[in-house]
Amino acid sequence: MSGEKTTILREQFLDPSVGMVGTTKNYDKMADQYNKIVTGYQYKGPVRAAKTLANLVGDRTRSDMKIMDLGCGTGLVGEALHAAGFTNIDGLDPSQGMLDVARSKGVYKELFCAYVALNDEKLPIPDNDDDDDDKDDYNDDVGVGMVVVVLLVLLLLSY
Repeated sequence: MSGEKTTILREQFLDPSVGMVGTTKNYDKMADQYNKIVTGYQYKGPVRAAKTLANLVGDRTRSDMKIMDLGCGTGLVGEALHAAGFTNIDGLDPSQGMLDVARSKGVYKELFCAYVALNDEKLPIPDNDDDDDDKDDYNDDVGVGMVVVVLLVLLLLSY
Protein backbone atom coordinates (compact mmCIF):
# COMPACT_ATOMS: atom_id res chain seq x y z
CA MET A 1 0.00 0.00 0.00
CA SER A 2 1.32 3.43 -0.85
CA GLY A 3 2.59 5.82 1.79
CA GLU A 4 -0.21 8.24 0.90
CA LYS A 5 -2.92 5.64 1.61
CA THR A 6 -1.24 4.68 4.87
CA THR A 7 -1.14 8.33 5.97
CA ILE A 8 -4.83 8.78 5.17
CA LEU A 9 -5.73 5.63 7.09
CA ARG A 10 -3.75 6.73 10.12
CA GLU A 11 -5.18 10.26 10.06
CA GLN A 12 -8.79 9.12 9.70
CA PHE A 13 -8.95 6.05 11.88
CA LEU A 14 -5.86 5.62 14.06
CA ASP A 15 -5.37 9.10 15.46
CA PRO A 16 -4.15 8.61 19.06
CA SER A 17 -5.23 12.13 20.02
CA VAL A 18 -8.90 11.09 19.97
CA GLY A 19 -8.43 8.52 22.74
CA MET A 20 -10.08 5.13 23.14
CA VAL A 21 -13.64 6.34 22.71
CA GLY A 22 -12.76 8.39 19.63
CA THR A 23 -10.88 5.48 18.12
CA THR A 24 -13.87 3.22 18.74
CA LYS A 25 -16.14 5.73 17.00
CA ASN A 26 -13.74 5.79 14.06
CA TYR A 27 -13.85 2.00 13.83
CA ASP A 28 -17.66 2.17 13.97
CA LYS A 29 -17.58 4.55 10.99
CA MET A 30 -15.26 2.36 8.92
CA ALA A 31 -16.70 -1.04 9.88
CA ASP A 32 -18.29 -1.64 6.48
CA GLN A 33 -15.03 -0.71 4.72
CA TYR A 34 -12.55 -2.34 7.09
CA ASN A 35 -12.08 -5.67 5.29
CA LYS A 36 -11.52 -3.88 1.99
CA ILE A 37 -8.98 -1.57 3.62
CA VAL A 38 -6.92 -4.36 5.21
CA THR A 39 -7.07 -6.39 2.01
CA GLY A 40 -5.10 -3.54 0.45
CA TYR A 41 -2.39 -4.27 3.01
CA GLN A 42 -2.39 -7.96 2.00
CA TYR A 43 -3.11 -8.71 5.66
CA LYS A 44 -2.38 -12.37 6.34
CA GLY A 45 -2.39 -12.34 10.16
CA PRO A 46 -5.74 -14.08 10.69
CA VAL A 47 -4.92 -17.03 8.43
CA ARG A 48 -1.42 -17.36 9.89
CA ALA A 49 -2.79 -17.28 13.44
CA ALA A 50 -5.41 -19.94 12.68
CA LYS A 51 -2.88 -22.22 10.95
CA THR A 52 -0.41 -21.83 13.80
CA LEU A 53 -3.04 -22.57 16.43
CA ALA A 54 -4.20 -25.61 14.43
CA ASN A 55 -0.61 -26.86 14.35
CA LEU A 56 -0.20 -26.24 18.09
CA VAL A 57 -3.28 -28.23 19.08
CA GLY A 58 -2.59 -31.01 16.62
CA ASP A 59 -5.15 -33.79 16.60
CA ARG A 60 -7.17 -32.60 19.58
CA THR A 61 -10.83 -31.91 18.88
CA ARG A 62 -10.85 -28.32 17.67
CA SER A 63 -14.61 -27.96 17.99
CA ASP A 64 -14.32 -28.51 21.78
CA MET A 65 -11.78 -25.75 22.33
CA LYS A 66 -13.32 -22.59 23.72
CA ILE A 67 -11.67 -19.56 22.13
CA MET A 68 -12.15 -15.87 22.92
CA ASP A 69 -11.16 -13.60 20.04
CA LEU A 70 -10.21 -10.38 21.82
CA GLY A 71 -10.44 -7.36 19.56
CA CYS A 72 -12.34 -9.49 17.05
CA GLY A 73 -13.27 -6.51 14.89
CA THR A 74 -15.07 -7.65 11.75
CA GLY A 75 -14.34 -11.30 12.42
CA LEU A 76 -11.36 -11.96 10.18
CA VAL A 77 -9.67 -14.16 12.79
CA GLY A 78 -12.96 -15.87 13.63
CA GLU A 79 -13.47 -16.76 9.96
CA ALA A 80 -9.95 -18.17 9.68
CA LEU A 81 -10.33 -20.14 12.91
CA HIS A 82 -13.68 -21.53 11.78
CA ALA A 83 -12.21 -22.56 8.42
CA ALA A 84 -9.47 -24.40 10.37
CA GLY A 85 -12.08 -26.42 12.29
CA PHE A 86 -12.53 -24.33 15.44
CA THR A 87 -16.23 -23.79 16.01
CA ASN A 88 -16.57 -22.74 19.67
CA ILE A 89 -15.50 -19.13 19.19
CA ASP A 90 -16.68 -16.01 21.02
CA GLY A 91 -15.57 -12.48 20.23
CA LEU A 92 -15.09 -9.22 22.09
CA ASP A 93 -14.59 -5.76 20.61
CA PRO A 94 -15.47 -2.24 21.77
CA SER A 95 -16.86 -1.25 18.35
CA GLN A 96 -20.50 -2.21 17.83
CA GLY A 97 -20.15 -1.46 14.11
CA MET A 98 -17.30 -3.96 13.79
CA LEU A 99 -19.27 -6.52 15.83
CA ASP A 100 -22.25 -6.14 13.50
CA VAL A 101 -20.03 -7.11 10.56
CA ALA A 102 -18.54 -10.00 12.58
CA ARG A 103 -22.02 -11.25 13.52
CA SER A 104 -23.03 -11.41 9.86
CA LYS A 105 -20.29 -13.99 9.23
CA GLY A 106 -22.00 -16.57 11.45
CA VAL A 107 -18.82 -18.00 12.99
CA TYR A 108 -19.14 -16.70 16.56
CA LYS A 109 -21.22 -18.28 19.32
CA GLU A 110 -21.43 -15.00 21.23
CA LEU A 111 -20.16 -11.46 20.73
CA PHE A 112 -19.50 -8.97 23.52
CA CYS A 113 -19.21 -5.20 23.09
CA ALA A 114 -16.63 -4.01 25.61
CA TYR A 115 -13.11 -2.77 26.07
CA VAL A 116 -10.50 -5.19 27.36
CA ALA A 117 -10.05 -4.02 30.94
CA LEU A 118 -6.54 -3.11 31.99
CA ASN A 119 -7.42 -3.17 35.66
CA ASP A 120 -9.29 -5.54 38.00
CA GLU A 121 -12.61 -4.93 36.26
CA LYS A 122 -14.11 -8.15 34.89
CA LEU A 123 -15.20 -8.41 31.31
CA PRO A 124 -18.96 -8.76 30.63
CA ILE A 125 -18.52 -12.46 29.96
CA PRO A 126 -20.41 -15.11 31.92
CA ASP A 127 -18.29 -16.63 34.67
CA ASN A 128 -19.45 -20.10 35.65
CA ASP A 129 -17.38 -20.46 38.82
CA ASP A 130 -20.43 -21.54 40.80
CA ASP A 131 -21.28 -24.48 38.58
CA ASP A 132 -20.07 -28.03 39.05
CA ASP A 133 -19.22 -28.81 35.43
CA ASP A 134 -15.75 -28.87 33.98
CA LYS A 135 -16.48 -26.38 31.21
CA ASP A 136 -13.90 -23.71 30.55
CA ASP A 137 -14.59 -20.22 31.85
CA TYR A 138 -12.90 -17.23 30.26
CA ASN A 139 -12.35 -15.22 33.42
CA ASP A 140 -10.31 -17.89 35.18
CA ASP A 141 -8.99 -20.28 32.55
CA VAL A 142 -5.26 -20.15 31.89
CA GLY A 143 -5.51 -22.28 28.74
CA VAL A 144 -7.86 -19.82 27.06
CA GLY A 145 -5.63 -16.95 28.12
CA MET A 146 -2.68 -18.69 26.54
CA VAL A 147 -4.58 -19.16 23.27
CA VAL A 148 -5.46 -15.46 23.30
CA VAL A 149 -1.84 -14.47 23.96
CA VAL A 150 -0.59 -16.72 21.14
CA LEU A 151 -3.10 -15.23 18.71
CA LEU A 152 -2.30 -11.66 19.74
CA VAL A 153 1.45 -12.19 19.37
CA LEU A 154 1.01 -13.83 15.97
CA LEU A 155 -1.25 -11.04 14.76
CA LEU A 156 1.17 -8.37 15.95
CA LEU A 157 4.11 -10.11 14.28
CA SER A 158 2.22 -10.37 11.01
CA TYR A 159 1.99 -6.61 10.46
